[in-house]
Amino acid sequence: MAPTNIPAEIASIATAASVCDASAAQEMLEMMVSQRPFIASSLATYNPLNGTHQTLASVGYDHRVLSHLNDWLVTDDIAYQYYRVQGHRQKALKWAEMPFNYKDTYSVQNVYLPAGFREGITLRLHTRDGRYTGNLHISTDDRRFPTKKMMTNDIQCLQTILGNFTDILRRVSGRFMTKVAGASGCLITLHGEVIGLPGVVPIEHLLRDTLVAQLRTLDQDQVPEVFLFKHDAVWFRIHTGLLEGSTRAVVAERCQPPHGLTERELEIVELLISGASNNQIASSIFVARTTVAKHLESIFDKLGCNSRTSVVRIALSSHLRRLPTRRRPLYL
Repeated sequence: MAPTNIPAEIASIATAASVCDASAAQEMLEMMVSQRPFIASSLATYNPLNGTHQTLASVGYDHRVLSHLNDWLVTDDIAYQYYRVQGHRQKALKWAEMPFNYKDTYSVQNVYLPAGFREGITLRLHTRDGRYTGNLHISTDDRRFPTKKMMTNDIQCLQTILGNFTDILRRVSGRFMTKVAGASGCLITLHGEVIGLPGVVPIEHLLRDTLVAQLRTLDQDQVPEVFLFKHDAVWFRIHTGLLEGSTRAVVAERCQPPHGLTERELEIVELLISGASNNQIASSIFVARTTVAKHLESIFDKLGCNSRTSVVRIALSSHLRRLPTRRRPLYL
């Protein structure tokens, strides 16, 4: 029987599965270990939303080793730091091929050797566009393996195949972008860091930076799931959603103000939603109460309403909200 083409088999499994499918990942590892002289392997995903690694599937590693691979190894191990410097061009190297004495390190002496492993490799995974997505770990009980041929033909080829398979951001992209065809989007962390989404047109940087600055002045629960946002005389409908680690997905699409409402009228609608009285609205936007009354008449007419309650109901159902301009609501 001809030897199994590991990369082709894994690519076939990955193509048929969804992103980060644990059962598919387990199938990949079990097939690889059964066809090569490897006694242990694990596939871990990297979550850029919270900066952590998590085991997706494993064969032959106990809990202690897996914990080491996902924590201490990626932060303190000298070999992993060496891999990180190489970036997405990392060459697959086993312990004996390191440009330093890796066998005397903490990982080998305190974790791998006591667990029965005599050689191994960690391959950092990257997508085709160079984004880091996780790690493939392989261990053997024979120092002869992996051979150079295995390193080249079996392992190195998996860097991009598994990199795309473990790309958590692809799953995020599918979740939000399918709702708004043709829109642009990104992720924004609690600290204002912007993370691009694979296959998604990035939000224009001036609009994005303005959004980031305003979102950072608000509490998370103040941000509507959908709101209207004006930037450089252009209106956008912004769709948002909170992810883990307080990271927010943001999707932007150009639009026209619904129902023909003016910017001032939308401002008043937002104040009505917050429960403001006519006097409070007048004070907030620095106009006379009679001017507020005229604006309300126009709003009622455009929305086909005859009460403030009806305006609020339509505003919420039609996503007429604006982004608050201060950390705490003005009116309770």
